Amino acid sequence: MEEKIRLNKYLSEIGFCSRREADRLISEGRVFLCDRQAFVGEKIGRDEEIYVDGKGVKKEEQKEKTLQKEEIIALGYDENENVSLKKLNLGKYGLQGWTLEEILKYIMEMPTTTSELYQETLENFDKAMNDENRDAILKYYELLKEMLHPNNPLCKLLSIQVAEWED
Repeated sequence: MEEKIRLNKYLSEIGFCSRREADRLISEGRVFLCDRQAFVGEKIGRDEEIYVDGKGVKKEEQKEKTLQKEEIIALGYDENENVSLKKLNLGKYGLQGWTLEEILKYIMEMPTTTSELYQETLENFDKAMNDENRDAILKYYELLKEMLHPNNPLCKLLSIQVAEWED
């Protein structure tokens, strides 16, 4: 039996739009499955024909690109602050298994991979949680939800933290 997936999640996974945008399109009656109008919260099979505004949604397979270690040209700074080729001590599998954040931080030497605004908002959320300030908790939670990608695991953790503070 084929596993079903929520339509909004499917549209997000294939890169068509975000889950929120998918829910909006569905609720506006702009999404059809074969010859019938879709509804919010509907689960579908991955092989169903989906149409948005009368145009078919392509079900392109996500292609994975694995970076081989000989394809990596890492640059760094030498002791005189000149750009130089950086020696990488990578194992047999290169960067396979590394996250993009780890590559940016440890290979490209970015001090941080998030914006100052995001960092401040997260710190303010943490402070509000420590102070048990309900209004601030909810305010910063809403801001963080807007900043984070819908599939970011932090979204679920934040929702669990905030659950006791919501009405």
